[in-house]
Amino acid sequence: MSDSEEEVKEPTELESLLASVAHKSRSTRINYKSSYLKLRKILGDDLGNLTEEEIIAGILTKPNPNSQMAIINIAVLVFNILNKSTEKMRQLREDNKPKLKALVKAKNGSLCVSLPSYNQLVTHLDGLYESSMWREYIICYLLINISVRNKDLNFEIVTRKKDMNDTDNFLWYSVGKKQITFVRNDYKTAATYGKKESIITNEFFINAVKKMIDAQKHEQTKKFIPNDGQIGYYIQKSTLDQIGSGAYMKITVNHYRDNLAKIKEMSDNRGTSVATILDSYDICEQ
Repeated sequence: MSDSEEEVKEPTELESLLASVAHKSRSTRINYKSSYLKLRKILGDDLGNLTEEEIIAGILTKPNPNSQMAIINIAVLVFNILNKSTEKMRQLREDNKPKLKALVKAKNGSLCVSLPSYNQLVTHLDGLYESSMWREYIICYLLINISVRNKDLNFEIVTRKKDMNDTDNFLWYSVGKKQITFVRNDYKTAATYGKKESIITNEFFINAVKKMIDAQKHEQTKKFIPNDGQIGYYIQKSTLDQIGSGAYMKITVNHYRDNLAKIKEMSDNRGTSVATILDSYDICEQ
């Protein structure tokens, strides 16, 4: 090799992992990176230098099945890249599923008593409108009525259809039709359920969006929530008692638990199965 030639470095394990998920959203890639670094810290070495048994032993030092699941998924991804067997890790993942279901049921049972009521969520929503807190109102309205996750709320507000694309999320205010179309291309289960669109004609919501459009003329970004890294923070502080979007979903499911048509609507809006909603979010299961 001549002096002018540079040695080509092999990508690190983390770089290979991130390259394999480059098509996913920024927030997902950040989560993958965080989970990988946590697992590597536990193991003290690159995953490729270890056996499945050694990795499983490290994973099992985390007693919480929820914590285990995130890092099991990362380990499986890395081993797939390296063309190494993942049979035992996948079996551990399957073995953990009933444990997770039991934990969720136990947690939901306590939340049935401690969480606010649906009517309290609506009262909080009305108070946000009366206080002209337009961003907070829009967030809480969409949580209650469209059953979305945090990621769905990473959108831009536009007034022209041509300003939208097929990869991002948008709140499109059609002046002529006097309606809002909430378009989601980038959400947790988009790969399974595809593009989602929800039509909103509520006059209070439309007015809040118009007020937000006016307010954003003085902001430096078109994003509804200015900082991608703080979406969860903005959403949580907007909700009643800062309980967050997951609690809103649980309260709403409990409110409509005997209305199958509404549960199916929530399932469609969210991009998840009815069974998952009832298993994971029904806090007062009978």
